Formats: sequence, C-alpha cells, structure tokens
Amino acid sequence: MKKLSNKQKLICFIAILLVVVIIAIIVTTSIMRNNNQVTSEGYFATTANAGSSLVASYIKKGITVGGITGTLETLDTSDATATPEDIALGKTAYVDGVKITGTRAEPTGRVNTERMIASWNSSQYGEQNDNSTYDDMWGVIQDEVAEGWFVPSKSEWAAFGATFDITSSNYSTFGLRDIYWSSSQNGTGSIYDALFATSNINYSMVYSIDFVRLATIF
Repeated sequence: MKKLSNKQKLICFIAILLVVVIIAIIVTTSIMRNNNQVTSEGYFATTANAGSSLVASYIKKGITVGGITGTLETLDTSDATATPEDIALGKTAYVDGVKITGTRAEPTGRVNTERMIASWNSSQYGEQNDNSTYDDMWGVIQDEVAEGWFVPSKSEWAAFGATFDITSSNYSTFGLRDIYWSSSQNGTGSIYDALFATSNINYSMVYSIDFVRLATIF
C-alpha cells in the first residue's frame, strides 16, 4: 500500500474535521428547533420548562417568558391626586407609580372636640340624646369646651400615660377609671378610647358608655 504524503495527510485531517463540525452544527440546530419557538418579535420562547423557576404570577399579564404567560396585573395609579399632606403621618401610598409617605399629623384633641361638637349640634350623626339613661357627651361638655377644655385625642392619651408611667396595675392610684373616651374617630361608627385597665388604646362603638375626662393647656 502506498503511503500518503504529508500533504495528503493534512488534507484528510482537514476534511474529517470539517465533517465533524458540520455534524455538530446539524445536531445543535435540530435540538434548538425541537425545544424552542421563535416569537414574532424574534425572541426564543422555550416550550420545555422542566425545572423552571418562572412563576406566572410574577410576570406581567399578557407577557410570555420561557413559555409561561404572565398573570400579574398592576394597578394604574396615574390618575391619583393625593399629596403627602393628604395622607396620615407615616402611612404610605402610591401616586402615579411613585411611593409617597404621609405627613399629615393627627389633629389635636382641641380640634377634634370642636369638630365633633359642630357635627353633633347639626345632628350629623343622627338623633341627639337618644339614650334613655345618659345624654350625649358632646352636648354635656359644651360649656367646659367654651372655657378651653377638650377631650384628649388618642395620641394625647397615650402620651399622658407614658409621661406618668401609668400602667394597668397603678392607674387607680392616679384617680383614673378603667376606660375613657378619646376624641379620635376610628371610622364613622367607632371611636378610640384609652383603656388603662389593659394599658392600651382600643376603640368602642359610638353608642358605648365610657367615662369622659377633659384636659386643658395652661
């Protein structure tokens, strides 16, 4: 058998190498065609998602990623008009896609009391003094309020208790009852109260019967 020259050996090696490269390209292309689809936008969207960590609820609704169509719906806040002054202090909201933190402080007890008396005088909350045993406090305290007294807000009650270190075990030594109205509303049907018996601020329905203690500033 005639031996190949070095030139012939080189040609044979290059030919074999080209065949191997062509086969590899054909196999790779076949795999990609079987496992992927090309979208109209030109992106690959795989149809084989075994072991995928994509979750539909994390993908925007109508968008398909990796063969998974998103279900996440976002709230349109572009028409919101609230400002930090409209939102309670420390609370947050989104306006036109931007998170804002409220700066509106809770009204003082004096302001709350004046507003509540004005509403009571106009019968805004219904019939006045409709309890057969007790009169509404907003009518009873009007003379004292005219002299500068007011029903403390929930924040003022909390500050009072903290300043004097009043607890559920010693409140009676300060001459306090177990529960007092505040002037801070908790919705249209309830109002916050100071519960010294349990050392916390809670709320009661507006028709409940609690004690009243007025405050003033000297």
